[in-house]
Amino acid sequence: MSDSKRKGWYITPDGERIDMPEPENEDGTFSLKQLQEAVGGYIEVVQSSLDMAKGRVILADEEGLIKQLPINIAGTVMCGRPVVGNIVVIDEECWS
Repeated sequence: MSDSKRKGWYITPDGERIDMPEPENEDGTFSLKQLQEAVGGYIEVVQSSLDMAKGRVILADEEGLIKQLPINIAGTVMCGRPVVGNIVVIDEECWS
């Protein structure tokens, strides 16, 4: 990633890793709309000691379990608890 602002990706339940688009906010952070589109709904922070130690934030669909979204194996492993649907991984500085 050549642009220093571009510091995020999302992982689908089938394991596909997709780069996030450029952050929309002028301060280099991702907009709420961008994050909600990536997870497919309302966002919630999912605690992960693996990524918090690296200065990253993991987000998931807040209603993923209610929507009965498919399990996200990568997210489940990273977070140490069941995670469903798309997960977003962004650098902490891109989170507002």
